[in-house]
Amino acid sequence: MHVVMGEAEVIIVVDRDASVPIVDLARRAAVWASRTLETETAAVEARQMGGEVTLFDAAGEPEPTLLGIVDEVALHHGEHALGGPVSALEVVGTPASNAVRARFEALGFSQFDPTPDGFVAWRA
Repeated sequence: MHVVMGEAEVIIVVDRDASVPIVDLARRAAVWASRTLETETAAVEARQMGGEVTLFDAAGEPEPTLLGIVDEVALHHGEHALGGPVSALEVVGTPASNAVRARFEALGFSQFDPTPDGFVAWRA
């Protein structure tokens, strides 16, 4: 799994079938993940260790799920967030399609780097 170490980062996990190490990710960044039995258990463990994990209900396929949650993530970690806006959003579970890029660009992210599991979007 590719995880970028930025000053302020959020990792969004939209692949419900992925074996994603939520606890490990939460040690380094805020994590938003699709709700499953596995992620519920991992979220409890991560929170007990001081990690920030938010679970959400998936909209089905990974891309529509991402498009349905990214505005909420931006609201919580955007320009009005305590500590300022995040500089990077890492997405696990779907590539940066044209629709995804357009939505992220509207939120101020202009650089997209593919990863083996998805992509990282960087704020300009």
